[in-house]
This record gives sequence, C-alpha cells and structure tokens, in this order.
Amino acid sequence: FGSSAHALSDCAPSIVQTIMADSKVVQYCQQVAWANMTQATKDFTKRAIIDAIGCALAGSAHVTVPGVTQSMLEIDGNGCNVVWGTNKSLHVKGAIFMNAYTAALFDMDDGHRRAQGHPGAVIVPAVLTVASRLGCTGQKVAEAVIVGYDIAVREAVRIREAGGPRKGTSGWCAPGAAAAVGKLLQ
Repeated sequence: FGSSAHALSDCAPSIVQTIMADSKVVQYCQQVAWANMTQATKDFTKRAIIDAIGCALAGSAHVTVPGVTQSMLEIDGNGCNVVWGTNKSLHVKGAIFMNAYTAALFDMDDGHRRAQGHPGAVIVPAVLTVASRLGCTGQKVAEAVIVGYDIAVREAVRIREAGGPRKGTSGWCAPGAAAAVGKLLQ
C-alpha cells in the first residue's frame, strides 16, 4: 500500500470525495433508509441485533474472556467503550474485537446459509460500538446493520461463486462492517 496509500492521502479532499461519491457501493450505502425497508427486513434487523447481543452476553461468561480482555488492555489500554457483559472498557477497536469475540464464542450466533457464515457477530458489535460513541439514533443503527449484512453477504456469495474458500466469516464480513460503520459516519 505504501506509495499508493500515501498518494491518496496527499489528494485534495475534493478529489477523494469525488472518487468515493462515484462508487456504486458507497452510493447504495448512502441511500439505504429504514423508511424504505420491508417489514420483513425490519423484523430481521431487530432480531439480528438482539441475537448478537444475547450471544455476546452468553459468551462474556466464558473462561477465556478475562484473559483475552487483559491482553487487549495490555495492547491498547483502557478506553470508554464497554465490553458487553463485563465491567471492562476498551478503546473502540478493542471493544469491537471483544464484543465480536464473545458474540461468536459459542457459535450460536445467527447464520446465513448462502454466505455460509455468521455476519451478526462481526457487523453488530462494530455498529453498536461506533454508534454509541457517535450518539446515533436507533434508526441509524438499524440502517447501518442492514447495509453491513447486505454488503457482507454479497461479498461472501461473490467469493463462493469465484471458487473461493467455503469458510471464514471474518474475510467476507470485514467489507460489511466497514460499510456499516461508513453508514454511521455519513
């Protein structure tokens, strides 16, 4: 990434904004609106959020969580973002990691058959942690979760259709989490 990343950072903000605005994915993410969703999508979104939180709370009681949390504290120190189900707080990235870790720990979190993985454990912790820092509304949270799931599942299907690996939720959920957080920052 070295020179190309540096070159992009040297661009005037208007050039970077123009490049981003031309992206069909970015345009799609910007246009997702809760009011335009079907009732089925709204119901699914609410269930996905509740499911991820419930799984994370169950996972937070696992014997490995204190040690992993301590490692995160040693790496990055205390922060103000809650690790769900504990009395610990970490910086944003540590809290997202720990909440995703605990949500996926028992492998009981939601699944998507066509994607062959678990998007909620990645998408929901990223959205809720960042949204809490930004003070986002519930509607904005729901829109971000919708964007995250849609982008992640589309990426998983694309990878599968191209002959890619059959497993690895984090690989195809990362673009979804990034899109979801981008929606929050819109």
